[in-house]
Amino acid sequence: MKASLDAARLLSNHRESPNPVRLSPSIFCTRHNRRPIHDTLAALCIAPSPTSLPGTPSFPGHRPPHLPSFRSPALRFARHASDCPMPSTTDSAPDTNPSGPRAPPQTLPTSYRDSLPPLFPLLLAFRLANALTLRTFFQPDEFFQSLEPAWHLAFGPASNAWITWEWTTQLRSSLHPALFAAVYRVAARVAQAGGLSLPAKAKVLLVAPKVTQAVSAALLDCYTWNLAGKVYGRGTRPALAASADQYGTDGTSCAVILASLVSDRLYYGVWTIPPVRFLYFNIAQSLAVFYGKNRADYYFTEGLPLLLTTALPFAMVGLWQSLQARDEPAVGQRILTRLSWTSIAMTVTLSLISHKEVRFLYPILPFLHIIAARPLSQFLPAQAATWRRATVLFLLVANVLLAGYASQVHQRGVIDVLAYIRHKHETRNALSTMSRSTHTTTITTNTTAAFLMPCHSTPWRSHLVYPEITAWALTCEPPIHVPLAERSTYLDEADEFYIHPGPVGWLKANMEDVDTVRNTGSRSSQHWMRQDPKFKRKYRRQWPQHLVFFEQLEETLQEHLSGSRYKECWRGFNSHFHDDRRRVGDVIVWCLDGV
Repeated sequence: MKASLDAARLLSNHRESPNPVRLSPSIFCTRHNRRPIHDTLAALCIAPSPTSLPGTPSFPGHRPPHLPSFRSPALRFARHASDCPMPSTTDSAPDTNPSGPRAPPQTLPTSYRDSLPPLFPLLLAFRLANALTLRTFFQPDEFFQSLEPAWHLAFGPASNAWITWEWTTQLRSSLHPALFAAVYRVAARVAQAGGLSLPAKAKVLLVAPKVTQAVSAALLDCYTWNLAGKVYGRGTRPALAASADQYGTDGTSCAVILASLVSDRLYYGVWTIPPVRFLYFNIAQSLAVFYGKNRADYYFTEGLPLLLTTALPFAMVGLWQSLQARDEPAVGQRILTRLSWTSIAMTVTLSLISHKEVRFLYPILPFLHIIAARPLSQFLPAQAATWRRATVLFLLVANVLLAGYASQVHQRGVIDVLAYIRHKHETRNALSTMSRSTHTTTITTNTTAAFLMPCHSTPWRSHLVYPEITAWALTCEPPIHVPLAERSTYLDEADEFYIHPGPVGWLKANMEDVDTVRNTGSRSSQHWMRQDPKFKRKYRRQWPQHLVFFEQLEETLQEHLSGSRYKECWRGFNSHFHDDRRRVGDVIVWCLDGV
């Protein structure tokens, strides 16, 4: 938004030009070819990460670099825009821009152009800063559908990674975790070759997937900018190149499908097509409904507003404009129309499925940013009224505040608690004092923990790291083998804990008698029940060294464990609000004997 304001000021002398400035909500950069700059694409920079990104989810807001006077930050990138491939034009190429004839030539001073930095390194620097400073939790799939199976692939079953039911039923493609498994292996070997201590190696393993995803996100930003340039660029050649680049991908698609088939064969040991099995389990058997149902208008009334935030009105106007311009001859306009129809079709199709999540719309987010560009530029012309500038400034501030809160505050406790347990394990075993050149076998004692939380409330082995940290959490396996007639009354383990028989009843039925933690002595984890629902009735779990839970459960546990040796040893803020009331408030850790 700040870049949009600066761009409008810079081009105030173009007010009468028939070719208006166009702004793109993807990244801060400007196309600069042999011709003068005709279009300026600035950004809201509201892009997802997914992994999922793993560990690197991104939220609205991006503060552009400070520049004096009224120059747009976008112009700083014009010199080396070729680092992010852009279409080129020649003077012989006819003007196909639907907005009108070519604007009068404008040039930048040579000294200014020569000082412009390359584009991609700046995008990468921003994404790295975003990934490495992120302190919050967004979605379980960031970890359990990528980093956990990747950890299992890289370090084997002994690593104690948590493999969820989707992988045992072959619902997921192995390509994504295979990438991060390779990253983990390389990072582990680099740490070993460098003679790093175990805590330092753990930090390397934590950072490695974040750096990988930062590179991926920077490339996405770069090619979003590239696509925006093709849509709003000038000349026939870039428009035709856009069609070829975006829609002529048969060879690449076949290669990806083949690689996926081979990868899944190697991972699962049998020939399988996970997308087909996914449709069967989640639609034919309606298992997706088990994880929640939403009303039909959810994506339109909640999903898109949450996804686009302050860019929503511009995207809606852009969709309307692109669908109204049916007689426009420009190829760029036709591409814009295709992007609009694709976004609408995907949103409508996903609305037909009962289970809905905002993140399912992430693939169309770059399209929506590009679609929002024209209305944003029209809202902020070269010499905009004061109220318009104030509105854009307000939207910018709102984005910055949202970005800071979502990436640094909201749901940070579930990340911090794993760092606490990991560091405590390192301290107990004096791992940081181990010689980096030692070849002797070091015996480490287990650190035990139980997470009495809704299932998948925290990351797992990708943040606990050490296999000697023996931990378990409440599960939420779907009723795969339960007859349809009985599914309405089915309760997973987490539901049993919170609903029936409730926390106290569940603890009495599944844990050792409370008297065992009212006596002296510590409990080991040698006979802990396996993390598999079919064993949950056969054994009683022993009380661990650490109980981890949300503030909502505090009073219940205080009453049930009154007089026990558990004492609060850590508390960290998690959230002011949450759509799941069980997750509101602090994350609390009780330690046996308070240590």
